[in-house]
Amino acid sequence: KFRRLKTLLTKFNLEDDLLINFSNKDFEDNDSENCDRTFWEEKSTNSTLPIVDKCFEFLSEFYTDLKPHYTQAYIGIKMNNKVENFVIFLTQHGFVRAAIRVKDVDKGINILEKNNFQIVGIGKNSVKESKRIKFRITYDNIEKNYPIIKDILETAYNEWY
Repeated sequence: KFRRLKTLLTKFNLEDDLLINFSNKDFEDNDSENCDRTFWEEKSTNSTLPIVDKCFEFLSEFYTDLKPHYTQAYIGIKMNNKVENFVIFLTQHGFVRAAIRVKDVDKGINILEKNNFQIVGIGKNSVKESKRIKFRITYDNIEKNYPIIKDILETAYNEWY
């Protein structure tokens, strides 16, 4: 299909007018459209935004200036008016998918799996050569595993700086 497109563009002398950008957009990009909490209240179910709020309660226990950074794609973190996405949250139906950056991925996965968190995958971040552990958080396991979640969030924060 691309050969045919190239042939047509060459025939009409338009090949310089076409730019195809295959990008691997990262969560640190600031060009994601910002929005507010109202957008997420409409987009998510009643049970998922309180999970994100609880995570921000945990985060504020070790650094008070961390605030939610709402974009159309995810909920990230803002610190001192600067995007600092060492963890991001994506609300789903009945759970929140968290993507957290830690140096020791294997250790993080072991801790989460031991405490019945479902690991969704590991994302590669080409910008900082590190990986994100993607896992599900439900309201039940956030209540039961408060120390585990707080510890992994604090680890990610400390390794970010």
